[in-house]
Amino acid sequence: MARHRIAAPWLRLVAAGAVIVVLLARVGTAPFVRAVDGVTVPATLTALAATLVTTTCCAWRWTWTARRLNLDLDVRAAIPAYYRSQFLNVSLPGGVLGDVHRALQHGVDTAAVPGAARAVVWDRALGQTALIATAGVAMVWLPSAGRATSLLTLGVLLAVVTVLLGWLVAAARRGKRAAATAVAELRRIASRDVWLPMSLSVVAVLGHLLVLVTAARAAGVAVPLLGSVPLLVTVLLGSSLPVSLAGWGPREGTAAWVFATAGLGAADGVTVAALYGVLTFIAVLPGAVLVLSDVLPQRLHWRQA
Repeated sequence: MARHRIAAPWLRLVAAGAVIVVLLARVGTAPFVRAVDGVTVPATLTALAATLVTTTCCAWRWTWTARRLNLDLDVRAAIPAYYRSQFLNVSLPGGVLGDVHRALQHGVDTAAVPGAARAVVWDRALGQTALIATAGVAMVWLPSAGRATSLLTLGVLLAVVTVLLGWLVAAARRGKRAAATAVAELRRIASRDVWLPMSLSVVAVLGHLLVLVTAARAAGVAVPLLGSVPLLVTVLLGSSLPVSLAGWGPREGTAAWVFATAGLGAADGVTVAALYGVLTFIAVLPGAVLVLSDVLPQRLHWRQA
């Protein structure tokens, strides 16, 4: 069991690296160079504004979730913590280390590390649920040349979610403590006012979509606005997978796949996804300032000591 826990993170990194290697072999470096060239002032300002809105919505959702688990958390403290976690997610391998840091810091502050960790898991679960729901609506109601591919991706994710929920219920019935706790917390979260975090999550998804559309426009990739939404939502589904090298890998692989099946070209898909990654990194740089503000005083203290 311990070997599996140690090997799993490395396997995820290897998988993400393999996706990047395959993409480089297929489309070369030109789409990535084109993505860097596509960074413009208007695109950057749009990404910064959209990310401010999405981060605020996600921090508010996290606050709501933590309070449902009887943990103290103020939205004014949650916003900088979320910025910090997003920066770490897009800077470090795995794509989830920022969330781990956010959970540990909140757990230390509240003297409830296990509960804080579960609050972050539920926070991300609500976000994923909203993303899948938004993807389903977009794929069913909006026209798209890659509808079959998008629906296949959505179906796979729904199957995974169904299996996980079934496992939780079965484990709870067998009396497993962790699963029973998860089911009890799910009942707390699935309350009458769950519409609030779900609405915040949908707004966050729309913010990420805006950055993707901005990336497509800045890269000069001509795609119809409504027709591209299902494709771009599918790219967001791929980017949400916790199998990446600082966010890179599944996002570009998914974009290459759905753009190619839609007849738009794999290279254009990689360009859009890569530019989205660059714009997202720039947009979460306020988190880097927060990380430095945490680290520098400690280093100065060590040197003085």
